[in-house]
Amino acid sequence: MKKLSLLFFLISISVSILKGQQIVSFTISPPYPTTADSVTIIVACEFPYGGCDGSAYPPLITGNEITCDAIHCLGMLAFICDESDTIVIPPLASGHYNFTFTLVTQDGTPCSSGTYLDKVDSVQFTVTNANLVPEYHSKNIYSVVPNPTKGKIEVWQDRIEKLSVKIFSLTGTLMGDYTIHELRNDIDLPLTSGIYTVVIENSTQRFITRIQVVD
Repeated sequence: MKKLSLLFFLISISVSILKGQQIVSFTISPPYPTTADSVTIIVACEFPYGGCDGSAYPPLITGNEITCDAIHCLGMLAFICDESDTIVIPPLASGHYNFTFTLVTQDGTPCSSGTYLDKVDSVQFTVTNANLVPEYHSKNIYSVVPNPTKGKIEVWQDRIEKLSVKIFSLTGTLMGDYTIHELRNDIDLPLTSGIYTVVIENSTQRFITRIQVVD
């Protein structure tokens, strides 16, 4: 019986090691960076068992390629844990960028070599010229009311044109995507209370503001 228990324990450890660490998701903030913005990328990771302390190294920027490594140490706590690495990239020139993230996992405190393969994943984003983004206070073409709101907003424009309206959480998750055509447009927001970013775009301009949803 003891031999069977030991065998089961060893198999369980082997399965955990084979599963290893995982890169779960990337979140880019702001969702539409300009040349005036620092870009924050949050990388959500998952590990086979507890004690997942670690951190990411500063990013390396080579042209339009950005790379970053993070190292995490696994402890002996018997539960799956998650951890997020936050990487801040200084303002970039306009263009398309590829961000590659390498997750390195080792055992113990301090870290020592373990039986884990590095995980590598990437995400792309585009930086636009800040001078091409219209300033709300100078042109006042669009307005979003009321703010705060209990779940419904009105989007006004000075002249009728087709507009894209996107709603993002503060972590960059797309919460709603709408197309409007009128001077006054009602939009129902099935959102929980919190702060959200509203991005209104036509073919040449972008207007960005924030709204607060209250209960």
